[in-house]
Amino acid sequence: RPRRCARPRATVRVQDARCASRASSSGRWAHRLGARADDEARAIADADADAGDGDPWARDVGPGLLPSAVVANVGAFLFGYHTAVCNAPLAAMAQDLGFASDDGLKGIVVSALVVGGAVGGLSVGGFSDGYGRKAALMAASAPLVAGALVSAWAPSAWAMIAGRFITGLGVGASSQIVPLYLSEISPPALRGTLNGFRRLAYVFGCLAAFCLAAPLKDDGGEGWWRPLFSDAAVPAAALAIGAYFIAQESPVWLLTQGEDSARESRRSLAALQNIRGRAAVAWQNGVKAAAARARPDEGTDEIDDDNSDAIAQSADAAVGNADAKGKESLSGWAQLFSEEKNRLPLTIGLGLCSLAAFSGSNTVIFYASTVFTQVGIVDPNILTWAVGIPNVAGGFIALALSDRMGRRPLLLASFGGMATCLGLLATAAYLTPSTDLT
Repeated sequence: RPRRCARPRATVRVQDARCASRASSSGRWAHRLGARADDEARAIADADADAGDGDPWARDVGPGLLPSAVVANVGAFLFGYHTAVCNAPLAAMAQDLGFASDDGLKGIVVSALVVGGAVGGLSVGGFSDGYGRKAALMAASAPLVAGALVSAWAPSAWAMIAGRFITGLGVGASSQIVPLYLSEISPPALRGTLNGFRRLAYVFGCLAAFCLAAPLKDDGGEGWWRPLFSDAAVPAAALAIGAYFIAQESPVWLLTQGEDSARESRRSLAALQNIRGRAAVAWQNGVKAAAARARPDEGTDEIDDDNSDAIAQSADAAVGNADAKGKESLSGWAQLFSEEKNRLPLTIGLGLCSLAAFSGSNTVIFYASTVFTQVGIVDPNILTWAVGIPNVAGGFIALALSDRMGRRPLLLASFGGMATCLGLLATAAYLTPSTDLT
C-alpha cells in the first residue's frame, strides 16, 4: 500500500539522531546511539502502520472530506424536503389557489417535481463532465432557489406547477451529481458509509418538511403553507455557497482535464484522502490505468510499476471500474444492450428501479395527509409520527446493516415490508365504508 501521509515528527527526529550519530563518530557510543535510533524508528513506524491499517477514519480521512460531504448532502436533504413538502399543505394550497375540486390538477402540482427531476437528471451529466462537480452542485442550487420562491409566491395553480417543475430541475440534477461526487471524493473503505449518509439526508429532508408544516397548520390562516417553500431557498443558497467556498473539487474529474490540472488533483487528493507526494502520483497513474482498461481502444501513458497492485486496486475503486481483474470492459452503449452477458444484470437493475418507483410507496410520501384527512385523522403531527420518523428509522437501519447483511437481504426485507404495508392500506381503504370518508 502506498504511504498516505508524511512521517510523524517523532520518526523524523529519531532518524536525524541516527544519522548524526553515525556521522559524528565511529566510536562505541555512536554505534549504540545509532542502534537505539534504528530500533525506536522501527517501533514508531510499526505502531503508525498498525494504527493506520485498523481505522480508515484516521488513515484515509483528510481535513476536507467531511466538510465536502456535508455540503453535497445538502442537495440530498433538499431532494427529500421537496418530495414531501406538498403532503401536508396540499388541501390548503388547492383551496387558496382555486383548484380544490380538481383532483387531476392536484396530481399535476405534485408530479411536476418528478417531471422536472427527469429533465434535470438527464441534463446535468454533460455539464458536470465539462465544468466540474463543484460547478454542477452550484448550478443545481439555482433552480432550487428559483423554484422555491416561485412556488411560495404562486398566485395560481399553473404558477405553482411552474415552480414545482423548476424545483424539479434542481432536485433531479442534485440526485445525480451528489452520489457521483461522493463516490469520487471518498476513500474506498468509506464510500458505502458516506453514501449511506446521503440517504439519511434525504429522509431527514422529508421529516423536516413534516415538522415545519405542523405548527404552521396549527396557526392556520390563508397562505399558511407559503413559508414552507420560501424557507427552502435558504439551504439551497447555502448549497451554492458551500460548494464554492468549502467543497473540494473531485480529484478524479481534475485528472481528466489534462496535465495542467494534475497538480491541483494531487492537492485535492491530499485534502480529501491524505494521499500526498509520490503516493499521490502513483494514485493518479493508477486512475489513468483503470481508465485505459475501460477504454481499450485508447492508448495510455507509461505507468510506474512500484506498488502496482495497491495502486490498481485503489484506482479501480476511485473510478468505479468493474474491470479490476483485467476482464474486457464495456466500450459503448450498444455493447451494453447487444451482448447477452449484460442483459441479465441490466434487466435486474432496471427492474428493481422500476418496481421501486411503481410500488406505490411514493403515494405515502405525497398523499398521506390527504388519506388521513379523509378517514377523519386531522392531527397535524400525524405525518411526523406515522411517516417521517419511521422513514428516518429505516434509513438508520439500512446504514447499520447494509455492509453486514449485504444488499440482497435488505432488498428482500424492504420490498417485503412495503408489499405488506401497502396491502394493509389497500385492505383498510376497501373495508372503510364510503360514508365514513370526509
